[in-house]
Amino acid sequence: MKNKKQTNFIEGIISSPIFFLGIIVVIFGALIYFSGNSSEENSLSSGYDYNSDVVTIVEYGDYQCPACGSMYLTVEELLKEYEGKVVLDYRHFPLDGHEYAVGASMASECAREQGKFWEMHEKLYKNQKKLQPENLKIFAGELKLDMDKFNSCMDENRYLDKINKEKSLGETDRITATPTVYVNGKQVINSENSRYLPKIDDFKDMINTALEEK
Repeated sequence: MKNKKQTNFIEGIISSPIFFLGIIVVIFGALIYFSGNSSEENSLSSGYDYNSDVVTIVEYGDYQCPACGSMYLTVEELLKEYEGKVVLDYRHFPLDGHEYAVGASMASECAREQGKFWEMHEKLYKNQKKLQPENLKIFAGELKLDMDKFNSCMDENRYLDKINKEKSLGETDRITATPTVYVNGKQVINSENSRYLPKIDDFKDMINTALEEK
């Protein structure tokens, strides 16, 4: 008698519209979950300036981040090896815990005003332990920038909005750490252990594939 009651109870649940609605909700939720955990998670949501003639590396970086210093060397080697075939779109993502990161980003943009962004970019990464404001002025002097213009630019925080905008783009792209890098919009991940920085061969595999597809 007890088993018959249990059977009737279960059959009642199964035949209930609520049961089928619950099944639909579960399936729909699973579809959302798995689509959210697809390869799209590793794609650049914010987009980039696509140029069919070259392969574009997008990097979110922080000048005070030691790992970004290592990535700088890797990217520079790639730019030399694939000269004319690969370009770098560098985006500022100064981390909150890095006291001098915003100032360093500002210095690079103030140098850009005078056509020396990449030269300042190099100095900042090669002098990561010397990013205090007084040293940024020394770097500007070594690059023979117009110091009045540079100092005015720095004092006005002229490019703070640009830096914040790029960081916002990074948040759109779900960036939580630097460096985070992409090749033609697809994130580069260490093929052996995703917890570590991508190896240069990880970049080359993606770059060569992209070049073959052109």
